[in-house]
Amino acid sequence: MGALRGGPLSAAAWFTIGTALTWLGWALAFRVVWLLSNLAIRAPGVDRQRGLKSLSVAGVQAAVALIVGTLVARATLGAPDDGTWRLPLVWWVMPFSAWLATFSVLFVVVSLIQAFIGFRDEERKRHLSASGAWAGAALIGFVLFKRDSDSAIHVLRGGVPFHPATAIALILLAIAAMALMAISSRAAGSRNLAKGVAAHLALVAGSIVFGIPLIYLLITSFKED
Repeated sequence: MGALRGGPLSAAAWFTIGTALTWLGWALAFRVVWLLSNLAIRAPGVDRQRGLKSLSVAGVQAAVALIVGTLVARATLGAPDDGTWRLPLVWWVMPFSAWLATFSVLFVVVSLIQAFIGFRDEERKRHLSASGAWAGAALIGFVLFKRDSDSAIHVLRGGVPFHPATAIALILLAIAAMALMAISSRAAGSRNLAKGVAAHLALVAGSIVFGIPLIYLLITSFKED
């Protein structure tokens, strides 16, 4: 892992945004592979028109998130241009009061969204009451954070370096794992197995392929230089 270091809050905030976009972009990229695998093998129950539409939307979203996230994270981290690829990582070191305020604000937002999309008045009132309680918790956390003069927020920024060949090999393994998961799911469905059994077979097949690089990293980590 690259060196982790603190930095100005403004730069750290931008790096956090870039890191989140990068990880979101990779998640969407794997979704693209999954959708493409299901379309290629003509998995049962997959609507081709809807599949193509979902594939195009996810592809555009993945490209935008990866490009913007990589550029923002690279610009704010200031990593040396040594020819390696870096998967950005970030962690906010905060006291309990700051975490309380942060998570409370997140739950306020979630409760308000649930109240907005609720169908019954009783359900909406329950979510609005929950949002009020979480808002109170957020206020308490904020006051406690401000009252403690020693409270501070530090942001650790860094990245996992990959040589291009290693990164490409891991991406190809991930693609193979997802394709194998789709094929296993289709094979189980064609044999009229239960949906839960088919899902577990697909997960087992994917975990085997995904476990290969993990085992390799564990073995090589114990080798002496």
